[in-house]
Amino acid sequence: MQKRLMATVVLSGDLDPDPAAAAAALRKAGYEVVTMPEKFRKPADHPRDDFMEVTKCIVGDEVEQAIDAMMADVEFLVRGYGAVCNDCGQINEQHVPFSMPR
Repeated sequence: MQKRLMATVVLSGDLDPDPAAAAAALRKAGYEVVTMPEKFRKPADHPRDDFMEVTKCIVGDEVEQAIDAMMADVEFLVRGYGAVCNDCGQINEQHVPFSMPR
């Protein structure tokens, strides 16, 4: 049975982020990427802060191992672009990007 995983990526405005390059690297590695819509940004946040939800589907029952592997892979891919992988876990098929809860 197929399961869907999501990682949250945080791009820090203090680290001179490159969201377009980070998204391109993630997509090249086979991930789906959704950037946070402008309407969810707070005026008090750093103007260059950005956020992404990164998803992929897995097959099998080793969900915890897949989560750990995805988090490490996403972190590796985005670290050079002023970003970190903040969280990773399983989501359901009805997940709406940037909605709460997972």
